[in-house]
Amino acid sequence: NCVARDSPTDLYAELAEKTESLLSDCYFGEALRAEKVDRSLVKRAAMATAYGCSFAGLVEIFTDELWSRQAEGHKYPWDSDHQAARVLAEAFNKSLRVLTPAIIDGLDWLRQVALISAQKNQKLFYTTPATTSCVLNYKKHNMKQIKTKLYGSYKSAVLIEEADSLCWRRQQRAIGANYTHSLDAALMMRTVSAASRQGVTHFSMVHDSYGTHAADLPKIQQLVRSEAVDIFGSDSPLENLHGEFVRQLGSVPDPPEIGVYSVDDLASSKYFFH
Repeated sequence: NCVARDSPTDLYAELAEKTESLLSDCYFGEALRAEKVDRSLVKRAAMATAYGCSFAGLVEIFTDELWSRQAEGHKYPWDSDHQAARVLAEAFNKSLRVLTPAIIDGLDWLRQVALISAQKNQKLFYTTPATTSCVLNYKKHNMKQIKTKLYGSYKSAVLIEEADSLCWRRQQRAIGANYTHSLDAALMMRTVSAASRQGVTHFSMVHDSYGTHAADLPKIQQLVRSEAVDIFGSDSPLENLHGEFVRQLGSVPDPPEIGVYSVDDLASSKYFFH
């Protein structure tokens, strides 16, 4: 919904359709295809993917979705929701690379940089478009078991302590979600700041939900678009990020190439925020 259209597009429905078409021909794939893959089944997984969800995380999400439907009375022919969820996650991952390759490429690049930082044991700093500073500093955990004798019997507890070195798994798992959230927050901060300069004083803002009095809503709708164009149009956020990472780590891979989409189209998109 980032270009001018008469009606909103539905990425979740497109992902559901593509996922169903890419299901394997195994028992679970054929069963899932017969049951139909709908948008509500893939929506949560699609949202999680944008924040760096792993394949194991996708399997967990789909397992939970299938179990929830069975708990509500839907009967599936298989005995293992987990195995069905794994087959579904494999097809879903393929559909993402077909329909949203730029998102996957961007997340893969961020994970590469996170791995380099962990290998060098060097935390990462970056600056958001709202000029706030963020740090990626996820350390390894050491687990220490503590046994205590209480009323004649032993009780065990585990104490988790941070180590001095970075954990590459945690760095990789966090960077996509943290960076995406920081862009969401930067857009909201800049929109609120711009609106306040134009006399808007009441806000109800949560993550990507923008609220104000009805009389001020057209102003917020215009400002969120203009701030998004400024953030994503003047300089590539990934290019800026790459420059910061190079200064900290030395040599890092180049970010994905910029596509042909014109960010200026956001200004005329009715369904970017509505």
